[in-house]
Amino acid sequence: MALSFGSVIFIYYLCIQILKQISMNNKLTFTVTLEFESKITDDNDVRQVAENIARAIVSETNGEGIAPQDGDTYLQNVAVKPMYLDEVITKKAY
Repeated sequence: MALSFGSVIFIYYLCIQILKQISMNNKLTFTVTLEFESKITDDNDVRQVAENIARAIVSETNGEGIAPQDGDTYLQNVAVKPMYLDEVITKKAY
């Protein structure tokens, strides 16, 4: 079954719209793995590590920066969610 020219144009248009939405996203998510010398099992200790990560990122934002050097943007907020906990640690970066 062949697609009509109009169908091909419509699919192309939808793809362009999806790519625009992806490229216009102002939130980036990264997976970071930290390996410690010994186990950390207490939820309060895990929260403290999340707090330290958020604080370190904010601190770096005030130093060298997190945003691309040639970009016209800056970091506004940092959110760190520890695995297995429902809590999200959020820090303002400005």
